[in-house]
Amino acid sequence: MNDISLSRSSSVPLHAQISQILVRLIENGKLAHGEMLPPERYLAELFGVSLAPVRQAILYAIGFCIISYFPISRTVHQENLRRLAAEASEAGYVAP
Repeated sequence: MNDISLSRSSSVPLHAQISQILVRLIENGKLAHGEMLPPERYLAELFGVSLAPVRQAILYAIGFCIISYFPISRTVHQENLRRLAAEASEAGYVAP
C-alpha cells in the first residue's frame, strides 16, 4: 500500500479518492478476493484523514458491491469489480 496519496486541493472529495485507491488496490491484486480490509483506523492514519471519509469510502464500495460488509469484517469481491469495470468501459467511462 505504498502508492497511496490524496490530493486535498482536488475537486474530488476525499472519500471518493479513497474509494478509487481501494478499487486500484483490488484491481492490482494487492487486496485479494475474500481478504479482509485493514481496520478503518489504520486506513485513516495511512491516508492522513479522520475516520469519516474512510467510512464514507467503504460505504460507497459496499453500495457498488465492490466489498461486502459483515459485522466483524469487510471483504473484497473482485468478481463484482471486474463486472463493474466492464460496464463502465462499455458506457465510455475512462478511469483517472
